[in-house]
Amino acid sequence: RNVALSTDAAARAVDLAEAAERFRADAVRLANSSETDLGEWTSWRKQATKLENEIVAEEGRADSDELMGKALEEKAREEQAEAGSNRAKAMSDESLYISDMANATEEARKAAQDEEAAAAASERTIC
Repeated sequence: RNVALSTDAAARAVDLAEAAERFRADAVRLANSSETDLGEWTSWRKQATKLENEIVAEEGRADSDELMGKALEEKAREEQAEAGSNRAKAMSDESLYISDMANATEEARKAAQDEEAAAAASERTIC
């Protein structure tokens, strides 16, 4: 999404730069022409003002796109950090489970030994 935003913003910036260049050329032509009348100059000025407003709006969109891109990157970093934390917790939980199983196995082994020892003692007492 961020790449698409950057590509769109770059294309709009190129279009506006080309339009600005055409208007600059028109300004030079109008300024150097002795036949330029006030109506033509006023029309050009209105178009130039419109272009300037579009450039300002485009700069605002580019800034907005950049901020959105940064927000998306930050969200992705947060999600990666959360995923890493979840993996670490899962590994810790697995380690605790393995430890608990080992302890339970050891306790069962000791209980079996105690049972065998008690049975052997009982046999010796009976004999």
